[in-house]
Amino acid sequence: MALVVSALIVGMLLRFGLVATIAGIWVSDLLSFVPHSLEIDSWLGGGTTLVVPLVIATGVYAFRRATRRAAVPHAYAPRESSSSTSG
Repeated sequence: MALVVSALIVGMLLRFGLVATIAGIWVSDLLSFVPHSLEIDSWLGGGTTLVVPLVIATGVYAFRRATRRAAVPHAYAPRESSSSTSG
């Protein structure tokens, strides 16, 4: 099992990068270690009402951030000079 988990983490690092891997591990740990219940009145309901909206909000924010258009297209591209200098 440890080999499979390690292979998934390495694959995620290579395919999506460090930030996505850290976020994935954080969400996985958050959903694994916080007790959940569909009954909000039970003692497990507090974790559910906090963690599930947090994970959903993080996912929506990340999706919107990744799919938005750039404010200034080619902001970091080198400028081409239109005039040529001859010496």
